[in-house]
Amino acid sequence: MAIADISGNGQPDLLVFRVDAVPNGQNAGYYRIGWDIDAAGQVTGWSPWLAVPDWFPWFNAGVDVSVADIDGDGVLDLVVLMVDAPAERNQGYYRSGPLNADGTVTGWRTWIAVSDWYFWENQGAGIAVADLDGDGTPELVVLAVDNPPEQNGGFYSVGWPRGRPADRGLGAVAGSTGLALLGGTRRRRGSGESRTYRRAAAGRSNSRQSAWS
Repeated sequence: MAIADISGNGQPDLLVFRVDAVPNGQNAGYYRIGWDIDAAGQVTGWSPWLAVPDWFPWFNAGVDVSVADIDGDGVLDLVVLMVDAPAERNQGYYRSGPLNADGTVTGWRTWIAVSDWYFWENQGAGIAVADLDGDGTPELVVLAVDNPPEQNGGFYSVGWPRGRPADRGLGAVAGSTGLALLGGTRRRRGSGESRTYRRAAAGRSNSRQSAWS
């Protein structure tokens, strides 16, 4: 879920997301927008459900969305994170595209894997876009919940940009130095501890993410 002035009329709009878990087939991701949400949480109307194309997983273990101008062109972008949950190790992916005032997305960018996603089971994921270091470049913050048998824990990392074409928006991440602990003791999967991770990567109109901290 995300809140932003998508229509450009000065009133915030509510964007919600869902995954259709198709039996014995590929899942599908959809979003819709509630227009002009007020202080009581009421909207004036809803857009139709709109599909995110090329949704390839058969099973998902987490999804989230964020709305922000990721490439500095003055146009909001819709950023989608999803976790593919096959029989073996999971993998997080994100993609983005320019978000029009009517709620449609034109020119979806390709799915990009979040590097070093080493969880075998996830129990949710989250995403946010913010300028964490105040340099005018937005960072992409990714949250992942690891799901071994017992207590959760938290980890985070931050990534920084490198040069990239202006029309590509958020890009791939490489050179990770791993995930930092948000609290508790880091243990391996076999220890029975379930852990929560947050990661961040930077992107701008003429750059791409180069590393996770």
